[in-house]
Amino acid sequence: MQESDRHLSLIERSIERGVEFLQRSQHDYGEFSTYIGPEAELEASPVAFDSSCFVTSLVTHSLSYVSHPAAGGMISKAADFLLSEMEGPGLWRHYSSRNFKHTRVSPDLDDTSCVSHVLRMRGTDVPPNKKTFLTYRNKQGVFLVWIMRRPQLLLRNPSLYFALRSIERIAKTVKPPMPDEHRDNPRFCEEIDWVPPEDIDPAVNANVILYLGENDSTAPAIRYIVELIKASNEGDVYSYYSSPLAIYYMVSRAHLHSSPSLGEAGPTIVERLAEVQCEDGSFGVTLLTGVAACTLLTFAPGTPALDAAIQNIVDSQEPDGSWPRHAFYNGPVEYWGSAELTTGFCLEALARYKHPRKP
Repeated sequence: MQESDRHLSLIERSIERGVEFLQRSQHDYGEFSTYIGPEAELEASPVAFDSSCFVTSLVTHSLSYVSHPAAGGMISKAADFLLSEMEGPGLWRHYSSRNFKHTRVSPDLDDTSCVSHVLRMRGTDVPPNKKTFLTYRNKQGVFLVWIMRRPQLLLRNPSLYFALRSIERIAKTVKPPMPDEHRDNPRFCEEIDWVPPEDIDPAVNANVILYLGENDSTAPAIRYIVELIKASNEGDVYSYYSSPLAIYYMVSRAHLHSSPSLGEAGPTIVERLAEVQCEDGSFGVTLLTGVAACTLLTFAPGTPALDAAIQNIVDSQEPDGSWPRHAFYNGPVEYWGSAELTTGFCLEALARYKHPRKP
């Protein structure tokens, strides 16, 4: 067997083991787990299961690249879970209805775009929700994060205003009670988490572009992202993502599937990745190596840096077929991730590397 064939065989076996892990870990109702912890190093800190729609949407997207007999079944189960979490006219929020924190935050454009995208990929109809996205933009045309019911909404989109009021009422009836172990935690004393109404985020805007595509309504968001990345200050923007590499990944997949113009940020992103890659081919923790490899597959598929990252992914796989959990996104004092999410990103990288194809 030639060396290249042996290498591809190792990648194929790594994919097989990763898929088997996801099969074992996917909940019967279709969700892929999310865990919350006080530090980005989720493997080294106490964590708790924190049911969400977001992680399941990301793992489902990554699985769409994997040509394994089990992938389709997992995607179908995950899509059924995500569809069951839809609220009102095609809206989603971070916390699922199985989470006692379900109503602590409003629906948002990040979850709504990511879930709508994977459901559309599967051929599942989503109620028309484009008008909602267009309603939540700032004066510069950049998309906001939170779908909030505010007085001005009555004038701009009255049907959405009343839909959100109904959603809030229904959501309070379906969320489960707070577990006893959380009752003394001051973090959960309030009924809601305060968030800035005018909040914007580059990764959120990339995900909206992924769903809506490149058009007149998303052109300002595309310019915002490209200018932010080329100006080398995306880290100065309050972000819900724990690393600029997470933002690069979101931008790369939006470019790959929906927005040719985001390719203008590609050379800068590749240059930044070259600056932070370690001698062993990794980008620090395995999760970041996975998303960096996916990003390079989009913007620089011929670079030797990609070969080194792929080898590191293969070498760092755990005995159970997973890759270690690490935070991918964050709040003010908490971090979220899971082995399932890291495994999804690594499987996407390996599958795309082994079987290059168009989106």
